[in-house]
Amino acid sequence: MVKMMGAGWNLGNSFDSFGMSEGRISGECGWGNPKTSKEMIHTLAKAGFGTIRVPITWYEHVSSAPEYTIDAEWMTRIKEVLKDILDEGMYAIINMHHENNWLIPNGFCYEEIREKYIKIWYQIAESMKEWDEHLIFESMNEPQIAGGENEWNGGTHAEQKLVNDLQKEFVEIVRKTGVKNANRLLLVTTVGASAAEAAVRALDVPNDDMVAVSIHPYVPSLFCFDHGDAKSQVYWTNEGSQAIAETFERLDRVFVQKGIPVVITEYGAENKEIPGTTHGNEDEVISWHREFNKYASRFGISCVWWDNNQFGKEDEAFGLFNRNDLSWYRPKLKDEILSIKS
Repeated sequence: MVKMMGAGWNLGNSFDSFGMSEGRISGECGWGNPKTSKEMIHTLAKAGFGTIRVPITWYEHVSSAPEYTIDAEWMTRIKEVLKDILDEGMYAIINMHHENNWLIPNGFCYEEIREKYIKIWYQIAESMKEWDEHLIFESMNEPQIAGGENEWNGGTHAEQKLVNDLQKEFVEIVRKTGVKNANRLLLVTTVGASAAEAAVRALDVPNDDMVAVSIHPYVPSLFCFDHGDAKSQVYWTNEGSQAIAETFERLDRVFVQKGIPVVITEYGAENKEIPGTTHGNEDEVISWHREFNKYASRFGISCVWWDNNQFGKEDEAFGLFNRNDLSWYRPKLKDEILSIKS
């Protein structure tokens, strides 16, 4: 099933926007992205994408304790978009994203966190239990303590245990709702969604035939992510190939060889301006992507491009598909992503 997901794309910075409590605009269009339309989804499907991940921030649309009831209008809108994706014959992944103000792997408020986590996931699972296998649930997104010890390299033993415990509850609560959820593909992740050795070895994958692992390897980070830093890499060289190889060989050794599939639910490389020019480094990113996907294909790992619809900006310019006019920011890169067959 993971191989059948094909090339994937993230509807980033739409349903995962937040900031209402700080007085900022929130909701689907809160961070400047347009309302998700059938035409957007059809364009992606027609191009050849097989999966759309829909990151969702729930906490601003949930009532207070002890009910933690999800706002009906919010749920209805999410279902509309998911239906549009599934109607195209694509896979859809939904998760808990940017729940940074409460879904924190520390022991101080664990019982309160656990109760809220279970109740939200129960409502999601119960309301979608009739939906077919093209809908996939992802437990959480990059759980970590901001600024904590080994934040992006596996965290602490205590954090690892709490993430493992919560994800075991996630699998149990979804399965208990029955119908299609009894055999739905579920994704669990490491602290920070890290692919570091300490992170992947600490993940206690629930004993369930339909559980896969979600990882976010932006490797090598100087090329993929860092922007404007003196050490930031604009040009792709084979010097970064070792980091890619080591990452995928680790995922294969720890998970794939043991019969546990891996889905890279976020990956990508920013658009960076070539010094002395006014254009970006699309050709360089294509060269990096060929190396990245060489290993993903070898180990049967599906990948979902992180797209926040930002392009040509100073930071996090991961845009691939222009949602405003249904065009492609980096058309040659899009073709390269879609040319890879698992």
